[in-house]
Amino acid sequence: MRTTMSPGELASPAPGPPVGADLAELLDVVSDPATLRRWCERAELNTVHDVIDADLMAAPLHKLSRWAAMQAGLRAARAGGGRLTDAALRAAVRGGLGLPPEAEVGPQLLAALRQPATAVAPMSPREALLSLGGVAGARAIAERMADAQDPPPSIRQVRDRLRHAGDAVRKLGAGYYASAARRVDPVIDWAEERVARHGREPLSAFLRATLETYPHGDAHAVSAWLHQGPGRLIVRRGQVCYVDGALA
Repeated sequence: MRTTMSPGELASPAPGPPVGADLAELLDVVSDPATLRRWCERAELNTVHDVIDADLMAAPLHKLSRWAAMQAGLRAARAGGGRLTDAALRAAVRGGLGLPPEAEVGPQLLAALRQPATAVAPMSPREALLSLGGVAGARAIAERMADAQDPPPSIRQVRDRLRHAGDAVRKLGAGYYASAARRVDPVIDWAEERVARHGREPLSAFLRATLETYPHGDAHAVSAWLHQGPGRLIVRRGQVCYVDGALA
């Protein structure tokens, strides 16, 4: 499953494999299904599970907030899918996607959400190194982690940690990543401390500050990372703030 693409690819769609019946039913109810379909085709996402677990780093910038909320809503519905009645699961999907009460939720979509999430296969060493921005990116991470880890990690250890972290990893563009589960990289600590110090901040200003501190990053990737809620942070109404709303 490929989840990255060049920014221009969405504007020039090419035929892809047919989407699954469950994903087709999701496309029937979301807003702007054409853009979501093009992204799914380019990223080779064929099922609802693929969409739920996909990395949004290469998604269109203007869709990040909406699609991150869609992923969160579907993920919550999937978590309860095995124990909810059809009516309750339909209500959970409508609530998670912000749909009106009369919106139709198809049977294939419901059946997919009753299936447990599949384990994410580890990346190959080459894929992991590419995701880190090559040897230079892995070295940059190792240097950033050196102050907090004794002895300092090697480039190979950084690469292998990313390989086996699965969907807990939030990539931060070429050269940097952060783990919401283990907080192994200081990026998330820096970001949370900035919000604690300055309060909520416009996303554009936060991106500029992040790229000044971590110059190997990419603005689109950082924005995608923030929209997926790393640590205690979330993007709300165009501003970066705490999930609990204490600074909202």
